[in-house]
Amino acid sequence: MILDSAFPPGFRLSERELAAALSVSRTPVREALRRLVEEGIVTHEPGRGYRVASICPEQALHLFVFRETIEALAVRLVCEQGDPAVIPELEATIEAARAAADAGSLKDLIRANQNFHFILAKASGNPYVVMTFAKLQAHIAVMMGRSLAWPRRPAKTIQEHAQILAAIREGNARQAQRLMRLHIRRAYRAYSRQYNDAPLRRPGWAAQRARSRS
Repeated sequence: MILDSAFPPGFRLSERELAAALSVSRTPVREALRRLVEEGIVTHEPGRGYRVASICPEQALHLFVFRETIEALAVRLVCEQGDPAVIPELEATIEAARAAADAGSLKDLIRANQNFHFILAKASGNPYVVMTFAKLQAHIAVMMGRSLAWPRRPAKTIQEHAQILAAIREGNARQAQRLMRLHIRRAYRAYSRQYNDAPLRRPGWAAQRARSRS
């Protein structure tokens, strides 16, 4: 439900209501919530209960910088391996994203977007890339819910995914990496807009952006 943005950041999670909705007792719900707290996806305050964690722009910056590094690596490895089977899988996620955007379904749009990135992680052939990306899925989903809520972002995301796919199809690792870095940075700017803040800048990002344009 959190991955699908059914529960937005700051949403209060009731053990009783969740147990009723899922037709289970409160014990497994309580255990699940405790595990989500350990993963940083849910917060808990004594006397105030559980809430979906909110990720501030500064925390988001750290995660986006990390995503840029690991996803640029993933797309380079995909290009180097040249497995043609990944192409139709990525195409399918782009078509699913278009359909979701046309239908106005944020949940399906987030899912298609996540699938695009996770397919690349798996196709990289590096188990540590896959493991790391899998652990970040919930955090990424929370941020996608915000960034994709910006009216212009869905269409631009689909366009950027298509450009990355074209570079992969050509086996152009350098271009694919450049496009992936730009994609992650643009997603971060869209996320920051939802907080009505100017994007924070980490030293090196501006210089990297200038190099990518040269």
